[in-house]
Amino acid sequence: MKRRIAWVVALLIFTAVHAEAGPLSGKVLFQKSGAAVPHALIDFSSGARKLRAVTADDGSYYVADLPAGTYHVTITYRGKKQELDRNLPKDGSSFEVAP
Repeated sequence: MKRRIAWVVALLIFTAVHAEAGPLSGKVLFQKSGAAVPHALIDFSSGARKLRAVTADDGSYYVADLPAGTYHVTITYRGKKQELDRNLPKDGSSFEVAP
């Protein structure tokens, strides 16, 4: 019986955590020109959760399963870094940033 209760609790926690997750996509653009930033690393971190994306040639990126919440975002391109904090909603909306 204890094993069954533990399993149900674990399932509920898993469901609650993943119910708020969704895809996130967007582009990384240069601030002055608006041109795409190809092959930039984008690191999303929130507590122990860490995810990484890499931009395509057109500056676009996609993360399949990112839970809603506040993230510290670090964008690295050719040795330069830009760091910012963003609140990402549960629908995983896109945003554009400029290194």
